[in-house]
Amino acid sequence: SDVVTDGGKAADIVVNAPATEENFFLVPKVVE
Repeated sequence: SDVVTDGGKAADIVVNAPATEENFFLVPKVVE
């Protein structure tokens, strides 16, 4: 059967992002 995991690649995915926090992308607030 298939096993669901987080992939263990979160740090690799955000490594080139200009701004991150705890493996999340940080983006400017756009709601006015």
